[in-house]
Amino acid sequence: MTWKEYYESRKVSADQAAAMIKNGDRVSYGHATGEPQVMAEAILKREKELENVTFIHGLAMGPSLYCADHVDHRCITHETVFAGTNTRKAIHEGRATFVPMHFSDCPGAFRNGIIPVNVAIIHVSEPDKYGYCTFGISVDYERAAVDAASLVIAEVNSKMPRTFGDTLIHVTEIDYFVETNRDLYVMDKPAIGPVEEAIGKHIAELVEDGACLQLGMGAIPNAIMEFLGDKNDLGIHTELISDGAMELIKAGVITGKRKTLHPNKAVATFASGTTALYEWLHENPAVEFYPVDYINNAHIISQNE
Repeated sequence: MTWKEYYESRKVSADQAAAMIKNGDRVSYGHATGEPQVMAEAILKREKELENVTFIHGLAMGPSLYCADHVDHRCITHETVFAGTNTRKAIHEGRATFVPMHFSDCPGAFRNGIIPVNVAIIHVSEPDKYGYCTFGISVDYERAAVDAASLVIAEVNSKMPRTFGDTLIHVTEIDYFVETNRDLYVMDKPAIGPVEEAIGKHIAELVEDGACLQLGMGAIPNAIMEFLGDKNDLGIHTELISDGAMELIKAGVITGKRKTLHPNKAVATFASGTTALYEWLHENPAVEFYPVDYINNAHIISQNE
């Protein structure tokens, strides 16, 4: 059987895939703006039929329907390693569980059963002519979830960019495919006020030419990037790639020329930003994505001299 024949034979609707979820399942479910979309909607339709189904996820940045107040936590609950805006209320009320750990420990926790996972719902780009999809803008713990799970369901999204790095997954590693063309969730650039601007300007003055940067999300990191325009040959080894980093790469400020690890490349584990960022990332060899246990590994980071 060719990969195309395999793919066609395993295409299902979101409702058909959701019908495969059973009581007690522990479902790994995406991270940040790379979170799958249609599968949560389909599974939530079955809420009253299910018992003790747990969504396991990172930062919840989309609607994250499984976090909603009206969801019966005896039917569907969730565990998260990020107590973000969408999850704090549920954690406080006992409808969800916060798992305190370094983000970099998630892949290992999936693989060795510290965080048990038996279903992986992933969000991938369309397959290329060889049958390879990519994890797109959310690489972080997805490969580990696939390795740990006995059932792998992929949302195959025509809007998900194909990305470089350690991002490939062959269609034969996936059990079922749900096709979609929904826009990815976006994270607009936060407003920068006078306080953030002052902090950003001060920090930017401390950044030397050739420095290798980790840049987070929020107003202050974005303010810092606003004041880095006069720097030369900066590098990026970061958890997150955002619109600010994209603009600095386009401007030739971030080149990675002086990096001793992954020279001439910006490396990250996930991306969150605008649609313009996602379009720019599509088949862009300037940026490479790797799992979070590599990107956030202190030993790896220390190799950037």
